[in-house]
Amino acid sequence: MLKYLPQRHRRMGTMLDLSSSEDHHIPGYASSVPSKVLPAGQFVRESYEAWVEIAEKIPEAKGILVNSFTCLEQKAFDHFSCCCPDDFPPVYPVGPVLSLEDRPSPDLDPSDQRRIMRWLEDQPESSVVYLCFGSYGVLGAPQIEEIARALEVSGHRFLWSIRTEDGGPCDLLPDGFTDRTASTGLVCRWAPQVEVLSLCWRACGSACRSSRGRCTLSSS
Repeated sequence: MLKYLPQRHRRMGTMLDLSSSEDHHIPGYASSVPSKVLPAGQFVRESYEAWVEIAEKIPEAKGILVNSFTCLEQKAFDHFSCCCPDDFPPVYPVGPVLSLEDRPSPDLDPSDQRRIMRWLEDQPESSVVYLCFGSYGVLGAPQIEEIARALEVSGHRFLWSIRTEDGGPCDLLPDGFTDRTASTGLVCRWAPQVEVLSLCWRACGSACRSSRGRCTLSSS
């Protein structure tokens, strides 16, 4: 993206438009990319201009370290390996680099963390579906209601970490959902992810999560 932005800005001279049907041919991508899936900051003038300013300075760097590895993003690394060093600095995959310690949520009461872990420890092996959509995974009311209905109808045990812009994690759930699923599920604002996936992995039979690279790697 940082290679593509200056090229587009010189050609178009305007920030990206979320409602535009413009397709972006980003270097290293196998297919063109629609505007709607690009980072939100691209559609705000101040942050867009900051992105462009940073991107224009990238060629001055001696090299770029990327927290990824070749087999995961083969096409992208193949593209950058063919770039002339005079036009773009070398790109070095140095990942995966992961922190195996959770960063505690500042809003989490330690007693809530203990409650989550005790609940998981009491569940049968491979019986719990863990739902967590990452720090950027803020779902709207319609999505939360649909997921809640699916969980209730399925009857599966679940641990669901819900991140919302405002209010508590249960505010957008259907009326009576937590009461009806009290024997099978637990809803929380934040879950100690590393502990859930390491210490209590026997209870978690599956996970429904964001497809971001860090989430995928931490799951493994």
